[in-house]
Amino acid sequence: MAAADILVLIAVVMTLAVTAEMLGDRLGVPNFLFFIAAGLAVGPVGLGLVHHDVFGDSLAIVVGLGVAIIIFHSGSGITRETVRRAPNATARLATVGVLVTFLGAAAVTYFVMDLPPGIALLIGALLVATGTTVIEPLLAAVAVDERLSYTLEIEATVTEVTAGILSVAVFKAVTVGEPDHARLVFLFGWVLVVGVVVGAVGGAIAWIFLTKPRHAARRAPKHAAQFYLATAVTTFAVAESIEQEAGVAAVATAGILLGNADLPYQEHISEFKSEFTTFIIAFVFVVLSSFVEPESLSTIGIEGLVVGLAVILVVRPLAVFLSTARSSLTTEEKLFLSAASPRGIIPAGVATLLALSIQDSTPGTAATITGTVLLVIIVSAVIEGLFADRIADRFDLTVDTSVIVGGGRMGVSLADQYIERGDRTVIVETDRDTLERARSAGFTVYHGDGADESVLRDAHVEDATRVVAATHDDETNREIAALVRSAFDVDTVLVRLNRRENEAMFADLDVELLTGSQIELWAVDHLTNESAPDWLVALTRTGGVGSVSVDLDTDWTVSELDQSLPDHSFLVSLTRDGETRIPDGGERVEDGDRLTLLGRSEAVEDGIARLGAMGDESVDAPSSDDQVD
Repeated sequence: MAAADILVLIAVVMTLAVTAEMLGDRLGVPNFLFFIAAGLAVGPVGLGLVHHDVFGDSLAIVVGLGVAIIIFHSGSGITRETVRRAPNATARLATVGVLVTFLGAAAVTYFVMDLPPGIALLIGALLVATGTTVIEPLLAAVAVDERLSYTLEIEATVTEVTAGILSVAVFKAVTVGEPDHARLVFLFGWVLVVGVVVGAVGGAIAWIFLTKPRHAARRAPKHAAQFYLATAVTTFAVAESIEQEAGVAAVATAGILLGNADLPYQEHISEFKSEFTTFIIAFVFVVLSSFVEPESLSTIGIEGLVVGLAVILVVRPLAVFLSTARSSLTTEEKLFLSAASPRGIIPAGVATLLALSIQDSTPGTAATITGTVLLVIIVSAVIEGLFADRIADRFDLTVDTSVIVGGGRMGVSLADQYIERGDRTVIVETDRDTLERARSAGFTVYHGDGADESVLRDAHVEDATRVVAATHDDETNREIAALVRSAFDVDTVLVRLNRRENEAMFADLDVELLTGSQIELWAVDHLTNESAPDWLVALTRTGGVGSVSVDLDTDWTVSELDQSLPDHSFLVSLTRDGETRIPDGGERVEDGDRLTLLGRSEAVEDGIARLGAMGDESVDAPSSDDQVD
């Protein structure tokens, strides 16, 4: 095929990939369903425009690099905070569950398709992985408790690495004769060790470069993001040159190390990495789906479909229930975990790479491997992608989603409370420093203008139960609220009112106004869906309270003073002429006013010191005696 024709086909695949991504986001359906549909449409099953011969010898390179970048991205998402929040059963699901899936899928393949034991074991190893490429879109469309989300995300990343290494170990053991268990274990361990060592070295070099830059400050964020991506490709290439498929473990190791490192320009890196990886996922998914051949489907036929259904309906539930026995997970949660395990790019990518290596010698075996794996991927993706949300609803596992525009102290405070009660919470913020503080605190964040519809769609506002416009500017809050009301079907829109005189500008909008200082928020019942302010009680029991008389050199409003306080401390009351009240945010503070703060002890102490330094009056620092019971 001429180079010009290949270029046109690549352009077609790229366009389809981006279109499929947009459709998934727009319709609230896992995007991998559209990736698969697009690949089938342009592949031999459909129009016949794309097939594996188009890419020739470069196919292995394209797929290999795509797999490397995807796993590197997945590994960087396994942070200490993610592991801490996941149930204890997660580790067993990623170990015991993997073993059960490996043997169970191999047994089903062996008996149903009457394949040689070695090939059945290879297919079983490939089907171990679920994968972040399908789990992340699934969780974006299905709002469940963070414990379940973290469990699926960690399992997906670990099994991607495990499937890559295990399948190559099985493949090598099979290609030298009958599978030998001792040789299989040795190969698995050797590939893992090589990958981990290379990944650790690559991650360390990247950390040194990123934390001790010697380039122009203006270009530093861009250079950091580019070098971060280059680390994935280089680490993968070095590991692969030492031992085939060690690259999977290498990029996963490097990703995990850098994901837990305190890197500069983290927001720039995350934004660049996310956008680039999303495109790679879409492109590789479409390409691999286009490799489904009609001949393979006719050869595999009903037997392949039975294998796919057995893996979904028998093997997966067995793996979940055995690995989570005696855990804190409920039966309903275990059933959801059983139903949320679509297979993704990694099994397809590795299967394609292995099949290419034996295509010339045993084309029938190569077609069976890729055909079976791709068919199971399609069956699991379609069934679980379409019905996971209904299963979550049926078992009452869905949670509310809250989107907070404004990641300042008020936004973070609200996010804390929503997460505490089990909500899925997202913060949208324009200021990168503020965003980084929120990200470092463990929140899911999106960078962008909350008054931009595309930014809100990226944050999945269409799935939100409530949206809070919590910026410091009333005009901005009105713009956000008006956009949400006109473009999205959101039950509740809450707006922070910074100045009482601006209340009239919200009269034509169906919104709830939040006025005054932070402490007033507990009075709005539907903020936490509880009639009693339990989170406020918890705060006062575990924190401190203190007051200070102020003598200000310049005019300050309550809102301005409140914003000057440390995180986790709040201005809750003002005393003037013997009268104590909750002040409005726009009220001017006068000389001699006594202000009371509430929050974490160290934050309150710091806030009292700051306010006290504005005048000559003494301060009351919080102590254990000051805590409210």
